[in-house]
Amino acid sequence: MAGGHSWTEGSDPSSALMQKLLDPIKNTAIDIHEYLDVDFSGGHSICAFSAPELLAPLTRWLQTYNLKAMITEFGGANGTECAPYIEGLIDYMAQNDEYIGWTAWAAGPFWGSYSPCCTDSLQWGSLEPGSLASDGSPG
Repeated sequence: MAGGHSWTEGSDPSSALMQKLLDPIKNTAIDIHEYLDVDFSGGHSICAFSAPELLAPLTRWLQTYNLKAMITEFGGANGTECAPYIEGLIDYMAQNDEYIGWTAWAAGPFWGSYSPCCTDSLQWGSLEPGSLASDGSPG
């Protein structure tokens, strides 16, 4: 489990190992965590990367090594400004066969104001097309 950038930069030893993986029935997927802020931590209040900018290098890496991925943890700042970034991430995964799915992840109400917290927030409407955020605005 690592951010998509770590697979393509060679900074994660798992990258070199997964490049050698032989899976004749193609039943393996890499678990990716991806946050849209400047250091990929999910702890900053501004989304800095669009989905194509963020995921294109990982997508090419997956294509090169004939691998699949599932993004099991992703998020952006706790506000409406990141909703288009989150929608873009979901749309990008849907448009690229290298991604077999995604899950929304939240930390729990005890995390308070932590950006990708799970309590009803302005960004949650963006997870389902046509849904509304807690303030009634389009998600």
